[in-house]
Amino acid sequence: MASASLQRRFEQLLEETRAQMPDDESAAQIVLAYRKHWDAPPLAQLELLLQRTTSLADARLLLFFPEPVDMPRYVGLVAGGPRGSPDHHPQNQLQRPFLALLYMRHVRSWPLMREFILDGGLLALLALFEAENLYLRAQAVDTFMQLTSTELHDWFAEPVLEPRVHRRFADLAAPSAHFVRAIEANFGGSFPGASYYALQILAFWLSLLRYFYCEGRVLRLGAKLMGLIERWAASDGLPQEERELARKLVDDFGRFPTVENLSDEFIGAAGPADSLVPAPPLGAEGAVAGEERIAVEVGSEATVPSAPSGSTSHEATAPAAAASPPAAEEPAESASAPRDGPPAQPIVLTDKKGADELKEEGNAALKKGDVKEAIRCYSAGLDLCLPSSRYLFLSNRSAAYLKLASAGAQPNAELTPPSREWAELAKADASEAVRLRPDFVKARFRVGQSLSLLSLHAEAVEAYEAALHVAPYNDELRAALRAAREAVERERRAALRAAKEEAPPAAAAERQRKGVAVDYQQAAATAARAAELAEKKKQQAKLEAAAEAEAGVPSSFQQFEREWAELRGAPAEKQQAWLARLPAAGYAALFKESLTEGTLTSLVGCVHAALLPAGEERAPHAAAAGFALQVLEGLASTRRFGMLLMFLDAPPRAAVRQIFQALRASGHPASPSLLKAWECT
Repeated sequence: MASASLQRRFEQLLEETRAQMPDDESAAQIVLAYRKHWDAPPLAQLELLLQRTTSLADARLLLFFPEPVDMPRYVGLVAGGPRGSPDHHPQNQLQRPFLALLYMRHVRSWPLMREFILDGGLLALLALFEAENLYLRAQAVDTFMQLTSTELHDWFAEPVLEPRVHRRFADLAAPSAHFVRAIEANFGGSFPGASYYALQILAFWLSLLRYFYCEGRVLRLGAKLMGLIERWAASDGLPQEERELARKLVDDFGRFPTVENLSDEFIGAAGPADSLVPAPPLGAEGAVAGEERIAVEVGSEATVPSAPSGSTSHEATAPAAAASPPAAEEPAESASAPRDGPPAQPIVLTDKKGADELKEEGNAALKKGDVKEAIRCYSAGLDLCLPSSRYLFLSNRSAAYLKLASAGAQPNAELTPPSREWAELAKADASEAVRLRPDFVKARFRVGQSLSLLSLHAEAVEAYEAALHVAPYNDELRAALRAAREAVERERRAALRAAKEEAPPAAAAERQRKGVAVDYQQAAATAARAAELAEKKKQQAKLEAAAEAEAGVPSSFQQFEREWAELRGAPAEKQQAWLARLPAAGYAALFKESLTEGTLTSLVGCVHAALLPAGEERAPHAAAAGFALQVLEGLASTRRFGMLLMFLDAPPRAAVRQIFQALRASGHPASPSLLKAWECT
């Protein structure tokens, strides 16, 4: 039997699920499915696969509440049985519930997905791109698509935030990954939206590969892969948006000659964690026999570019050809190279010579007290080190800046910053180190130290408290937190004394006559006035937010979800008036890959209420029909619409049919293309 705390956690999950559902019937169906898996998880199959006794609580935790350490198991659980194995094979029986939970819940958690990718999750999903069961294939493709979203992780950040995770995408160029074959299996559509999803995944992969792993960002494709993209662009049976993306890829990568006979050098998967080495050559011992020659190859040896110290880049924030550099930046010899070209060099990620030595020199200088020499060494090392090592150099340089700030260094002939500016520099370096490596306690500690030196004691308290979440038993952090809290209290008392001194002389004399050290009544009144002002400010912010919402349409999916959730209990007319502000052409850009089944169902319900008000038999008027067509067209233009429609429950499907029937009866029928998109032809 599950423990009481675990049961409460599950009940809380169900409550959250109910709150996210647009109606009671949909919520009941999801809750029923969750309870089914909760009450009878596949214990026997789990024990066979994990080869150990598994309790009911263990199975429930693994299915509904996995931790990052559980992700290696998830990779095996979603992979399924051997090709051709029957449905009752234990691995196939486990695959369905675990893939469904991964697709529906866990893919939105970066800590989980980080470990899932590192442990081979991309390859497990790719294997399902060719699955005969279209439900499994759809869930795998959609999950892979969500993994490429910049809302989950900033894939094109510089420096690279997660180099090892990045390299798992580079590993897909190895012949044994069958990446391009998996993409090609969905060309033209195996389920609604499959073709466009596959093309977007391919565009993201090529952009990531070129942007970070190719010198001059020149990437030459194999002739067969280029031919696939050209067929995609020339296909007449695909949506316009999909063909436009394919044409963009053709224009972008067609500027360079293709590789007719690929050499035996690939961006490989057979390397240690800190480097990439080529995979075995085709036909060599250990290579995959009969593997098709679809791969990518680069024109010359390259290392991952690192941005200069302190710089940031917002380039290549979206997949596809946007990451292409200007023509002037491309090596002239690349464009004129022979089609077969020289054998490509393997991409090897190694620390540039000198970075480690500079760090050691900086550490030695800091130890001897030569702080400025230490800063020089760390700054030089930042320009040479791997992106994965930047947080160390930044944290060390922050420590050096803190020494100068603590010593009260003042300007000199070299125009060095005064002590406050040293503290600002220390805070900037430590904060960036925390962003790159959130679990690095030293950097978090130095953020707090710099804030204390800047007399921002309340912010220092927050920084130390956040650091203690990472290292709860660190005595040095606890002592620093106590000191920061004492500083906050001293500031509060000083403010009270200042308020007392500024009081009218008569009141001060009266306090002195009575022997009252502190006028607590005045302090309470001051605190009450401050609370009143804070509340007024809060209400003003709410009014401004409401005015903003009234003035324009939502600018992001998160804003849309937040405002739409607030309208769930409002009258239907108010919901319709709010939703009518969003034009049909704005849905695709607003939702991107974020449209959910719950949101789709709730919007269908809103349209249904506009056309078919409860208890009324009259035909809908022109304004209601126009509103309905606007929302239906907008939803049909979103990227995940086909996938969500495929899994839509019976009640909302029935509502959609009634909507189109009402439109036809009112003399405002939908276009054939819209009927086809909603599968109501």
